[in-house]
Amino acid sequence: MSYTALYRKFRPAGFRDVKGQDPIVTTLKNQIKSGRIGHAYLFCGTRGTGKTSIAKIFAKAVNCENPAEGSPCGECAVCRAISAGASMNVIEIDAASNNGVDNIREIVDEVSYSPAEGKYKVYIIDEVHMLSIGAFNALLKTLEEPPSYVIFILATTEVHKIPVTILSRCQRYDFKRLTVDTIFERIRELTQIEGVAIEDKAVRYIARTADGAMRDALSLLDQCMAFYYEQELTYDKVLDVLGAVDTEVFSRMLREVFAGNVTGAIGILQEMVMQGRELSQFVTDFTWYLRNLLLMKTADGMEDVIDMSTENMARLKEEAAMAEKCIFCGKAVTIWSGIHLACGGADQPACSECAEKYGWEPLLQRARLALDTGRAKAPETLEAFIQAEQKRQAESEKRKQAREELLNKAREGRRETTRCCGFEMVRDGVYTFADQTPFAMRMLPLYT
Repeated sequence: MSYTALYRKFRPAGFRDVKGQDPIVTTLKNQIKSGRIGHAYLFCGTRGTGKTSIAKIFAKAVNCENPAEGSPCGECAVCRAISAGASMNVIEIDAASNNGVDNIREIVDEVSYSPAEGKYKVYIIDEVHMLSIGAFNALLKTLEEPPSYVIFILATTEVHKIPVTILSRCQRYDFKRLTVDTIFERIRELTQIEGVAIEDKAVRYIARTADGAMRDALSLLDQCMAFYYEQELTYDKVLDVLGAVDTEVFSRMLREVFAGNVTGAIGILQEMVMQGRELSQFVTDFTWYLRNLLLMKTADGMEDVIDMSTENMARLKEEAAMAEKCIFCGKAVTIWSGIHLACGGADQPACSECAEKYGWEPLLQRARLALDTGRAKAPETLEAFIQAEQKRQAESEKRKQAREELLNKAREGRRETTRCCGFEMVRDGVYTFADQTPFAMRMLPLYT
């Protein structure tokens, strides 16, 4: 027999096997137990969250000969036929390839025939948002008032593309993304059944990479198992297969950024390229790492929210502390209580009190002043930097006074007036000005 992918082999057979969608499962089971079954359902949510699986389980439950607490028995002839895909009562339609009006008309004609076996005829229309406008319109009347033995289950990942007239005729159920812990427990359960040895760290990384989709997680696990056949799956092996990097690399990269070491950062990227790592995956994971750093830096008690090992958590706390100390007084600086200053070739944090004390200007204003042609490179030491700031402010004041005098002279003489980039320019033989535009005066250097 040919090999079956893990996500197909371990597709939930009953409501008890569904993970992470307890509110939806409870609601559907109560409807079956009470006999309050709707005629149209809309299952919407991201990929791999169980929409089609729950639709098939629901189809089995409403037709099961021996249901138990709203769940199918899985042993009667109807349940076995539906599980094998051989039942005439459950019709699964792919709307991506059957999206025309004629396809919907076939359904409208078929609903007039009662089910061959069981109580209900169930139509499962997957990717229903792919239907054309004409097909939606052809389905409206039948969806609103179908025969008593017909149930429609529409599944979609893009609910915003479905007309409001369709939405108003269905019971809507939003499937949420599965948590990392839920996927972790399911993978650990399945690897024990399959007899595969795998580290917990590797399982957790697969669960996080799946982005809330159980099918994606099982596909990644299948890929790793195939690459390292009959070998223990370690964290490093999983990283190799998925083209990812260890969090230690993110820590090294972040420290190079803190130090303003462009050469070191480029060296880390070159090292990953030579190892065959996927740079797009690196960007995604590094963004996740920075998100964790921001949480650690701006709030308390984030250890339970951030999904990291104890070792990596300690390193993250150290880096958060590195990023938030004032370079003068050592006071904690947050994104609300401090500014960043250009010092020693890198941006350094300073608290508001120290910034006001030394009269420094924020980074954006310093970027504007850097356009001055006479601007010298910032010194390396704080004492020299303060002296340079005082000297620069004095020179700036002198240049400002000189410009005002020349501008007044140009206004009196009215030498020559032109326009450049939306500003009125006055040329006085030697200097160029932006007439009555103080912002432009600060931005434009003096030309001789």
